[in-house]
Amino acid sequence: MLYVKGNFKKVYMKMKTLENWRKTVLFVCVAALAIDPLFFFIPVIDPHRSCLTFDKKLGVAVCVLRTSIDTFYVFHIIFYLISGLIAPRSQVSLRGEIFVHSKATRKRRFLFYFIVDVLSVLPIPQVCSLTSFSMTSTFDCDMSHKRMKNLAGGSSHSHFKEATLLCLPGDKADAEMVALSLVVSLKEENSSLRLLEKGVFGAFWYLGAIEKKHICWREACAKTPGCNLTNVYCTRESTDFPRKFFYCFWWGLRNLSALGQNLETSNSVGEIFFAIIICVSGLLLFAVLIGNVQKYLQSTTIRVDEMEETKRDTEKWMSNRKLPEDLKKRIRRYKIKKWRETRGTEEDAHLRSLPKSLIIETKRHLYLDFLKRVPEFQAFDDQLLDELCARLKTVIYTENSYIVREGDSLEEMFFVVRGNLMSFTTYGERNRFLLRTGDYCGDLLTWALDPHASHFPVSSRTIQALTEVEVSVLSVDDLKFVSTLYSRLHSKEVQHIFRYHSVQWRTWAACIIQVAWERHCRRKLSKALREEEGRLQNSLQNDDSGGNKLNLSAAIYALRFASHALKNLRANAAERNSRFPHMLSLLPQKPADPEFPILWMKPNCVY
Repeated sequence: MLYVKGNFKKVYMKMKTLENWRKTVLFVCVAALAIDPLFFFIPVIDPHRSCLTFDKKLGVAVCVLRTSIDTFYVFHIIFYLISGLIAPRSQVSLRGEIFVHSKATRKRRFLFYFIVDVLSVLPIPQVCSLTSFSMTSTFDCDMSHKRMKNLAGGSSHSHFKEATLLCLPGDKADAEMVALSLVVSLKEENSSLRLLEKGVFGAFWYLGAIEKKHICWREACAKTPGCNLTNVYCTRESTDFPRKFFYCFWWGLRNLSALGQNLETSNSVGEIFFAIIICVSGLLLFAVLIGNVQKYLQSTTIRVDEMEETKRDTEKWMSNRKLPEDLKKRIRRYKIKKWRETRGTEEDAHLRSLPKSLIIETKRHLYLDFLKRVPEFQAFDDQLLDELCARLKTVIYTENSYIVREGDSLEEMFFVVRGNLMSFTTYGERNRFLLRTGDYCGDLLTWALDPHASHFPVSSRTIQALTEVEVSVLSVDDLKFVSTLYSRLHSKEVQHIFRYHSVQWRTWAACIIQVAWERHCRRKLSKALREEEGRLQNSLQNDDSGGNKLNLSAAIYALRFASHALKNLRANAAERNSRFPHMLSLLPQKPADPEFPILWMKPNCVY
C-alpha cells in the first residue's frame, strides 16, 4: 500500500491518471512542433536596400510562446519526479503483460529520462534568436552568418527534442502504446500532419534561400577590392511576417503536392538532399492519402451494396405480400431514414465488439440521465440502474407514425432521445400534450411489481411521432427481471414513492375521495331534511299554543307548501341513496402492493 503525505499528496491526487497526463504533454509537444518553424522566419532581407536584418517583434513573440511551452514542460518534469519516485507503478502492455522493474532498473531509467528532460528544456532557440539582434550597433556579417546557423541548429534541436518525446518509449509496454498512438494519428490526423509538414519545409526553404544569398554576398565581396561586409546590415527592420509565412507555406504545399518536380537544384549537396526529402515526403503523404481514400471507398461500397440487396429483398417481400402502396411508401421511407442515421451500421454491432465493462460504461453514459427522470427509478442504486441501462434498446420511428394507440396493450416503456411526440386521447383537444427530448411515457414499473397482474395494462392514450423520433425502449420482462434483483424496495419510504407516482394508486385514491364526498353530501342532506321537518313542526306547535286563529285557506296553503317541500327533499335524498350503491359497484379494486422478493444473502465471511 502506498501512502503519500503532505503537499505531494495534494499534487498527486489532482493528477487523474498518467495516461491522461501523457496525452496533455503530447498535445503540447505537437503545439511546439508547429511553433518551432517560426524561428526560421526571424532573418529578413530587404529587397529594396539589399541588406540583412532580424525581425525583433517576431523573435520576441516566438520566444515568449516557446518559453511558455518549456515552462509547462518543467511542470511535467516535476510531475514525473512525483510519479516516478513517490508513486512508482508497474507497466502493463496491450496484451496484458505486467512489467515489474527492479530498483536498479527504475533508477537507470529515471536518470536517463531526467537527463533527456533537462536537455529538452534548454532555451537554445530562444538564446540564438535573442542574441542575433541584441548587438545591432556592432554587427558583423560573419557573426550574422554564424548566428543564422546557430538559429537553425537551435530549432533543429527543438524538433529533435519533440521527436525524442514522441518516439522514445520507456519500456516494452510504452513502445506498444507509442506504436498504437502513431498508427491512430496516421489514420485520423493526416490533414494536420500534412499541413504541419508543409509549413516546416517552407520554413527550411526560406532560411536556405537567405543563407544562399548571404553566401553569394560574401563571395562577391571577397572578389571586390575594398568591399565592407558591414554594409549588408539594415538599420531599418522589415516586419512583413504574414506575407513571408503564407508564401513559404504555399511553396511547401505546391512542391509537396507536385513531389518536388518544380524544384531546380544546383550542384550543392544540401539543395539536392533537401529536394530528395521533399520528394520522398510527398510520396509518403500521397500513399497514405490513397490508402485512406481506398479504405473509405471500400467500406462505403460494401455498405451501399448491402443496402441495395436489403432493398431488393424488401421490395420482393412487399410485392409477394401485396401490401398497399401507402404502406410500401412508409416502409421505404423508414428504411431510407434509418440508413441515413446509421449508414448501415447498427449501434449494437459497435457495442458487441467491446468488453462488458466498456459496454456498461457506454450505456450508462447514454441512458442514465433518462432513467433518473423517472421518480420511481430515483430510489434505485447504481447496480440496478446499470442493469436497466444494459437492457435499453434504441428504436427509430418515422414522422406521423403511431407508437402506441389508445386501447392497445402497453408492453414497453419509452424514453424520448430525440424528436417530438404527441400524446392525446379521443375526448378532445384539452388532453393533448407534447413529449420532448428527455420525457418518458408508459410507466410500467408498478404494474411489473404487481404480484396479481395477469395481463398487460391497456394504454389510455395515443402516442404519435410528430417528427422523426429516436426512443429508448424498456420492456416489461426486463423490468420484472431487474425488480427481482432489488431487495431494498421493502422499506416503507420506497413503497410510498411507488404508491405516490403510480397511476393505479392515484386513480383508486381519486375514486375513494369521490365516494367519501358523496357520502358526506348525502349525510349533510339528510341532516338538513331532519332539521327542516323539526323547524316546521315547531312553528306549527307554537302557532297553536299561542292561540292564533288562522283562517282555513291559509292553513291549507301552509300545509300543502310544507308537504311539497318535504316531498322534494325526500326525493333528492332517495335519488342520492339509490345512486350511491351503484357508485360503490363501479369503484375500482384497491391495487395490490408491489411484491419485492426477499433475497436471502449469506453472511460475509472474514478470512
